[in-house]
Amino acid sequence: RAHNVTSTTTVLNEDSTMVTEQLLQFKSRIMLRAEPLTNFNFASWNVDDWRLDGDEPLVSINEQIVSHRGRDTRWTDLCEQKPDYNIESNYRLRKQVDGPEDPKLLGKADGGYSISFSSYPPSSLFTFNGERNSCPDIASDRDETNNAALDVVTMQMYLVDDGAALETSEGAQGVRLDCGIVDGTEKNWIAFEYESKLYYIYSIEPHHRIVHVRPSDGACVELYSTEPFFLTKMKKQKELSFRGSATAIRYSYDEYLALLHTHHPSRGYTTMAYTFESKPPFAIQRISKPLPLHPRAFASSLSLTTSMFSNKDTDKIWIGYGDADTKSRVLVLSRKYMEEEFMEWC
Repeated sequence: RAHNVTSTTTVLNEDSTMVTEQLLQFKSRIMLRAEPLTNFNFASWNVDDWRLDGDEPLVSINEQIVSHRGRDTRWTDLCEQKPDYNIESNYRLRKQVDGPEDPKLLGKADGGYSISFSSYPPSSLFTFNGERNSCPDIASDRDETNNAALDVVTMQMYLVDDGAALETSEGAQGVRLDCGIVDGTEKNWIAFEYESKLYYIYSIEPHHRIVHVRPSDGACVELYSTEPFFLTKMKKQKELSFRGSATAIRYSYDEYLALLHTHHPSRGYTTMAYTFESKPPFAIQRISKPLPLHPRAFASSLSLTTSMFSNKDTDKIWIGYGDADTKSRVLVLSRKYMEEEFMEWC
């Protein structure tokens, strides 16, 4: 993801009341490029041998994501969420985002890939006051109908199942994952495949909840829920909340590997790895110590080379992350190092 933010503050006279309005405008792009790997050596610990930068620049694919097939519209012109308003100080905070956020790649068993992302809804998904492609009006805060519509302008999870089609002019359909709540924020779901079917970890704690998703239209149903007692214990001791990061990968015959994070306003992010069963009900098995990432780092991708079943010293775990929203970096760990980081629980 490439993005930047600008902030402007204006003082407005509204019905003889002076209102200070701050507008945050986020420009957000999903950047993608597919190219074959050549002349690389992942077994080496020489960074130049990995050739991670590739040969071609990334390109924006926002306009390749189809938001409404019948209306032939793309992932642009997103609706603005309801502003936050402090009646005591007459201060209004608005947030405008012009594209999808937090994209995550998932390699599929058929050799293709899908992309999950979070986003506010495009206007093409709305028909408001009889007008197609029309978002609710944030200025009409006294209109009950308008306010009800603004309640569902929320961050939701979406899926593009045919990632390769994003590299073509035809593009690919983005569909909302039809689980969770429509009038609240949905993000940080962890995707994985099991027996060539798509699943997401909807929540990590107090219950490790697994939903099965139909990629064609986003229909989903919760199938499994288990209680991770050690995470519950950590939460009570340290007053933490746990959220998902990246996508999960098959780590061994018995386990998947995934990432979770906590966030504190002053201390930043803490990222940990955890494993869960490789078959239903996908219960959590192990959790690591905090990984050696800066508190400003937010992990967004997870991969493994060479083979999930080889267990060789040359196997590497790759964790892609953004550093302070300014740099793209990767943390590379050996499998041996990862194993030593998992904690013992009594």
